[in-house]
Parts: sequence; structure tokens; C-alpha cells
Amino acid sequence: LNSVVETKDQRTLTGLIANRSPAQLKLHSGPTVPPTIIRQSDIREVRHSNVSLMPENLLQALTTQQLQDLFSHLQRKDPPSEADDWKRPVYHARRATTPIVIDGKADEADWQEAEVIDRFEFPWWKGKQATEQSQVRMLWDDRFVYILHTCIDGHINSQPREHDDPQLARDDCFEIMVAPDPLRPNSYFNIEWNVNGAYIDAHRPAGPKGPRLAEWDAKGVIVRSIIRKDSWTCEVAIPLDVFAGNAEKPRAGRSWNVNFNRHNYLDAVGKLRQLSQWSSTGTPRPAFHVPGRFGSVVFVNSN
Repeated sequence: LNSVVETKDQRTLTGLIANRSPAQLKLHSGPTVPPTIIRQSDIREVRHSNVSLMPENLLQALTTQQLQDLFSHLQRKDPPSEADDWKRPVYHARRATTPIVIDGKADEADWQEAEVIDRFEFPWWKGKQATEQSQVRMLWDDRFVYILHTCIDGHINSQPREHDDPQLARDDCFEIMVAPDPLRPNSYFNIEWNVNGAYIDAHRPAGPKGPRLAEWDAKGVIVRSIIRKDSWTCEVAIPLDVFAGNAEKPRAGRSWNVNFNRHNYLDAVGKLRQLSQWSSTGTPRPAFHVPGRFGSVVFVNSN
């Protein structure tokens, strides 16, 4: 909090009080200015100021992505691992030009034109990349965001589940995490589905350390799967209405912070698990709930 210090010799000093003792007060006025030491016996008055030390209109010069990065950094509670050279990945989600039929086949031309994410990280292993890789595409229109992913998988483990079954995370499953408001990058949603199309969902408006919003439910999500011998594909439609009140709808040039995560069991009995993700969270131990390290999805027109 910015403070104003008035001295008995009629000086007025402003800055942040770094330390205050019965003998003296230390005042910081800026990163390039040495701190000022003032004796308590020389002080006439100390009061708080509503005027910030930040230059006026500084945020107006920042882009939406720069604002997202700034707020993510300020709110972050989980430090990155040492020697972390992470850069936020960017994906360009095209607007669909024709209706997308959710059947798992993904035979619409829009899917063929969509940008592809084809490298998932496993940052908690010396190899850094997932042993069994995933591919993801994303589209959008006025009603839905669409996700298409294919997961290479030598041992597909999945059980029929009810909606919001907490045991779903024990299956081979895939997840999207979305922080759609650039001014609230710690407020995010996660929707996770398994091979059989069951899904769980949650909204954490206060960030990963805060509680889930009990009354929120991602109604109307559609998941259709195709299972092959050594892979599985899901086509997913998420209604934009599930984010109502928490973000403006996609339009060309707008961006959301997003991460894609995967639970993959590498053995037939479901004991050896590998967690992989599009954007590395940089944590020393496996973790997905790190909104400050989500990638950026930029919505673009089809042309």
C-alpha cells in the first residue's frame, strides 16, 4: 500500500513502507531509487494514499495475452521447477464453416483444416515427452467449442461410469482445462472424459486452492468415441452456455487460456500411469491444476 510521510522539516515523501521500528522507518520509492531511512523523531505524520506507484494507464498498452500473463504471474502460488525455460504455447482454433456432427468419425472438412497439437509433455520424467502420444484439434462456432483427440494406447483401460463418478480418473481419460476470462486467469473449469464417453466436471472460481463451485454443472456435453486396436479417438462438443457469466463467447481475435491433459495407463491392470499435457506445468511433482501455465487458444475465422 502506498504511503505518504510528512516530516517536521516540511518534506513530503511517498512510497512503500518496507520496515518500521520505534527508532526509524524505511521507505521504498521505486526499484531504481535507494530506500530512504527516516528517524521516527523527525516524522510529523504517516498516512496511506489511494494513489498507486504504478504509472497511469500502464495496462492500456498491454495486449490481452500480456494481461493474462501478468495476472497469472501475480496470482501464482506454485513456483516453477529449476532451469525452467517454458514459453506459453499458442493454438489457433478455426471457426467451423459447416455443422459438426458428433459421432467420433470427424469426417467434416473443417477437421482436416484444423491446426494439430501433436506433442504432449511428460515433464516429470527424464525423457520429457509422453511415451504414447496424443493429437488434438479444436474448432468453434456460435454454440459450441469442439475437441477432437486421438490417443495412442497399447492398453486401453476404461469402465462404464455415471456422470461425475470420482473414479473416472482411474480410467484412460482426457481433459480440457479452460480459464476463459483474461482478467481472472485463476478462475478455471475442467471437463474430463473417458473412452466410454462418461465425464466429470468442475469449476474453481478461486483457483486450484479454492473450493469447487458445487452448483456448477457442464450440462449438454456430448462425447462420442471410436476405439481401435492401439488407439482411441473422441469427438467432443462443449456448449458455450456452460461458461455463461464467466466469459464472453469466442470471436475472432479473442483468446482463452487452455490446457489439455491425459491420464494414460501403460499396463493391462491399470497400475502404471503416465500423466501428459500440452503445456508443461513446470511443477516438481505431477500436477495439472496450474492455471498460470495453461497454453493460449486464439479463436480465428476459417479464412
